[in-house]
Amino acid sequence: MQNAVNGGTRTRWPSSLLLILGLVLLLAPWWRNHGYLRDFYDYGLVMAGVGRIDAGERPYQDFVTPIQTGIFLANGWAEQLGDGTYQAMTRGAAVLTAFGLALLTLLLSRRWSFTLAFLLAAAWTAMTLAQHTIIWHNTLAAFALAVAASSAAVAPLWRKDTWPWHVLTAGALLVGGLTKLNAHLVALAAVVAWALQAGLLRKGEWRRVAVTLLLAGFFAIVLPIAIELAWTGASLATWWYNVVTLPFASRSGELAAILDWKFFLAVRHDYYGKLPVPQLGLVGLLATLGFLVAALRTLRARHAFWVVAAAAMAAASGTAFLATNLDIAYVGMGAWFSLLVALWLGFGLRASGGWFYGSLVAPMLAVGVLAWISAWQGQRSQFGYSLAPRTSYVEAGSLAPDYAYLRGTHLPPGIGESMQATAAWRNTLAPAERELIFYGQGLEWLERVWPVLKLPRMPLWMHGGTSYGPAEEVRFTASIGAEGPYLHLLVPEARDYWDQATQAEFFANYLKRRAGPVWFHYDKLPPGRVSWRPIDYLSVFGGNINSTRIVSSLVKQTLGDRRSFLGLSRGRGELQILDPSFRAQGVAVLKKVEGKEVPPDAKVRFEAFAVSGQDKYRRWSEEWSLAPDQAELLAPFPLDCSGLPMLLTVTIPPELDGKVVAGFRDLKLTDTVDGPETPMKILPDAAEAVEAGLTERAALIAPAVGWEPPAVYIRNGRAGANGLELLPGGELWIKLSGRFSEIDCVATAPADAALPSEPVIRVLYYKQAKLEIQTQSVVGSPSRTFAFKAWSSEANGWLVVLVDPIASAPPVALRVTGVRKSE
Repeated sequence: MQNAVNGGTRTRWPSSLLLILGLVLLLAPWWRNHGYLRDFYDYGLVMAGVGRIDAGERPYQDFVTPIQTGIFLANGWAEQLGDGTYQAMTRGAAVLTAFGLALLTLLLSRRWSFTLAFLLAAAWTAMTLAQHTIIWHNTLAAFALAVAASSAAVAPLWRKDTWPWHVLTAGALLVGGLTKLNAHLVALAAVVAWALQAGLLRKGEWRRVAVTLLLAGFFAIVLPIAIELAWTGASLATWWYNVVTLPFASRSGELAAILDWKFFLAVRHDYYGKLPVPQLGLVGLLATLGFLVAALRTLRARHAFWVVAAAAMAAASGTAFLATNLDIAYVGMGAWFSLLVALWLGFGLRASGGWFYGSLVAPMLAVGVLAWISAWQGQRSQFGYSLAPRTSYVEAGSLAPDYAYLRGTHLPPGIGESMQATAAWRNTLAPAERELIFYGQGLEWLERVWPVLKLPRMPLWMHGGTSYGPAEEVRFTASIGAEGPYLHLLVPEARDYWDQATQAEFFANYLKRRAGPVWFHYDKLPPGRVSWRPIDYLSVFGGNINSTRIVSSLVKQTLGDRRSFLGLSRGRGELQILDPSFRAQGVAVLKKVEGKEVPPDAKVRFEAFAVSGQDKYRRWSEEWSLAPDQAELLAPFPLDCSGLPMLLTVTIPPELDGKVVAGFRDLKLTDTVDGPETPMKILPDAAEAVEAGLTERAALIAPAVGWEPPAVYIRNGRAGANGLELLPGGELWIKLSGRFSEIDCVATAPADAALPSEPVIRVLYYKQAKLEIQTQSVVGSPSRTFAFKAWSSEANGWLVVLVDPIASAPPVALRVTGVRKSE
């Protein structure tokens, strides 16, 4: 490369010393932050991808990912060159930062003074490579863009005498083609534009232009795609779906934001905190305008078309980076500035004067300083939700032997506690069950610690609208469904949000528990269990039976009016009520499957048995069929349970398989046995109930009432000035002796407290498996008082008051103001 300094003077400082000082400065943020993680999202997905590749899987083919292979290969090599830990991966970012600064400095110093080249390269590095503590696809793509655009600007047509520039261009296009498509397409467009301009302005023969374009297409398109297809084994259609369809479908809508002038005055993707100068879009536009004015003043009308077109391309690309890159805005600005640097180089403008320093150097250095401060603070690399100071962080490798991959990495104490709780919970599972865990968004990295079952063509990470499409959503929902292979799911509380279909599966088939303070684990119900959420079950299926006391092979079905029942479409199914009772009733359901012809003489058999050990005693039996014009049949039936548990069965004959759905709903106990002696758990995560003392009883029951229940238990409650206070998730259990026609109560929320969320109470009558919802209400404005009457539908049992576990809601004070027993 020929050194032709344009408008600058050689610095007297030793170049090597300046470069070393710059490396120290720009590696300082990495040095400060690489040993810490505030959260595992985003870096955890790179850990997972590298681990799965090490295990023999391939992107696109074995798992869906819009992130291309370059990022996984680069970080994987960093791990392999080190000790195989996450800390080894971080060293790759330090190497890339040093290499990027050195290469860009040397590249720019071939046309500008070394000091100027170094300052601009340092500012660019602070905006991009220094923002992350691992090799990240957005910054690696920005680096490839900067090298490709600048080298092509200096040497637009490929010639033997300028081959070093073309090696840089080819290498940058290859790296960009393996890293990220949007920045790569801009880089390719820049290379093509410089070649076409040279041809149209007669700076070279068209034959040479054609050769340049062909070689650019080879290194930018043919070679990267060929490498990815050959290495992954994916088809071109599969590659296209992962690399083009998924990211462009989710990001294209972001481009519309550019049409609003407010876009240029604020940071669109502000997940990483506020920036001191949010008007970065406006800074980019003004810098582009500065180039436009300077170029038109220097080059005049002969180059006006190319100057305007180049400025428009830079502005459009820069704003697109800011709009579509879900990264800190400094990275997008680094890409934008790299295009502007290439324009100053390519059009041969003097690297001096007010327009140059005012519209390129000054804003680039200013943004670079702000970016360095941001990188030092870890605004991007330490993205997360914990507010704990670093002095309280814990070393991950010491939390449990299984976490050796993270040795040397420090984490917030909340995450550390959740990691320890998860390791302890996992050890309680059977060995085969430990492989049937799905790692949710933000915990994909656990694959490096505990490999689990992985289904083909599932997303590497779960982020709706970004990492998967409708097909993957269906696969995932099926995989966690009642018939799916996964029995458990781990997810951070901050990422515990799902699409509607997935939420429905979790609601129907899983129990959600905490794993330490900031993680959850979802556990699939054992086979046959209907629901761990009795109140929600009653609202869906009707009746008054505690769903945790039902075991059934029947599954949820839907009537024409959208009501639900438990049923099946072929063979024989059972529903067992585990607790004894005397009398019950229910509704048998028979429904024709839409579009099916039902033989008029074929009947479905419904039966009920009292169960004593291994013996069964038939208590009811009936056969029903559907008339030709009948879509549904709902038939009430009574049951004599004989003081025993009940077994209900439904049998569909072979000639009706798949043509009808049959089952039960509205199962009610009308006369049941006494029990239990102590409160059960209606809310799955409820703590153990404690018996109320004299203080709590006095707060609950007004002295004038004169009522002394045989037992009172509370969960998450305390005595207060206005009654017995139940905090969110609190419960009150009053044991009843005899039959009560009225129990008058008042629930009160604090009158002087702000209500970010209004508390909800639910009043229940409970006896053995019988669970009746008597009333439920919000205790809110304007009165913040809810008066209600409870009663017992049978002798004895329990009066239960629940407060929904809404963390932001205030406590509810309860007081019993009157009691009337039935004669």
